[in-house]
Amino acid sequence: MFNDIQSSGLFDKIEQMIKDKIEEEKEQKKYSNETEQLIRIYILIMKGRESKQEKIDICANVIEKNIINLLNIINKLKEEDNKEINNEQRNEEIERQIQQSAQLIRVIHLIREQDPNSEEDWETRIADQIMKIVKERICPLIHLNCPPQINCQQYINIPQSPAIIELKSDVFQNLFNVSKNNQEFNDILLNDHNIIPHLIHPLIQFASESQLKKKTNSQEQHDQQQTESFSSLSLITSSIDLLSNTNNYIINNNKCKVVINAPNVLRSFISLSGYKINIHFSQENDQQTFAVRHSSRGCLWNIHYSGDASAHSELVNTRYVRVLIIAISTASGAGEEQDDEIYWGLFRISNFLSNLHQGRNNDEPPFQYFPPQPLLVHRSVEQIEEEGGNEEIESQLINEGNGWNIKDEVNETKGWILNYFTEQGNQRPDWYNY
Repeated sequence: MFNDIQSSGLFDKIEQMIKDKIEEEKEQKKYSNETEQLIRIYILIMKGRESKQEKIDICANVIEKNIINLLNIINKLKEEDNKEINNEQRNEEIERQIQQSAQLIRVIHLIREQDPNSEEDWETRIADQIMKIVKERICPLIHLNCPPQINCQQYINIPQSPAIIELKSDVFQNLFNVSKNNQEFNDILLNDHNIIPHLIHPLIQFASESQLKKKTNSQEQHDQQQTESFSSLSLITSSIDLLSNTNNYIINNNKCKVVINAPNVLRSFISLSGYKINIHFSQENDQQTFAVRHSSRGCLWNIHYSGDASAHSELVNTRYVRVLIIAISTASGAGEEQDDEIYWGLFRISNFLSNLHQGRNNDEPPFQYFPPQPLLVHRSVEQIEEEGGNEEIESQLINEGNGWNIKDEVNETKGWILNYFTEQGNQRPDWYNY
């Protein structure tokens, strides 16, 4: 697509339009909505490709000026009294400006430059100027309306609104993308911004509220679903993604187990892994609720993948295997429909049971040694049986997988459930060594 756009001459026209708008608006406090949109289009067309330094300078200039304007708006919201804030017409303009800035924040990690530390010409990294903006301008937005329970000293208390929720969602999504494989930046999030509690508490609250809503009647559930905003679900998903990324980093570096040991966090992930599964209202809402479930299972996988014996014990206590069985339960009509979700569900079940059966001999980070856990195996298999898991796993044998080798995963999972014991001299089945 990039080559088609470039060969059509459209890309050159966009670049020229950006130059013209920059020249026209350079004396203004912020660049116009049209300029922001042109920059966003340019970034999305480039989509991680290396940009020339001139283009990086232009993008950084627009982003810096407009985010400073956003921060000024936020500061005014902090200072103004309720009478001024409740001016409806003015509120609409503020909401619009916040939403536009949020859209720009979401994509700026795609502005790339050649990586000077790589021997490969094609490898890129987030441009230094953009990283500077992220650290100095975007990271402080973590503290927008912090949960009061964490007593954050950097909190920015402003009136909550859909635009603010959307902004925070896009901030977290940006931080998630920037923090990938970036040790220095993860240290900034953990040490300078105490990111973990900022992510944990809203997730626990959301999971708790979703459990309460399950107890309401179907009409009330429908009404609640209709009012549940896209931005709220997006914020939860981006929070889980960032938490998963950060937790994976701290486990890999043997620093701590903040997420694993925090009260109610695992139970919240377990709850959100089944969030509104098999409940359909609209395509947009279905995509959002699926994203919540998918991200929650991903976070549980990070804990499962790197956790020690106590982490595995907690996963059994919170009925982790049951969640994975539900996700693959297409025979009963309750599970996910995507073949990749079914494949990874089966893989995680077999891997989890393998860990419990054999223990873990590898103690190199991110792994931690622990001996076999026969009691946990027994409890996990019981959970599978209670959920009708054996039949659900068996039913996947007819699933062609659309490129995913589901049948092999079925056989491996069945093997671990049956717990085939073989004598040392006998040839062991392939699944035993995984």
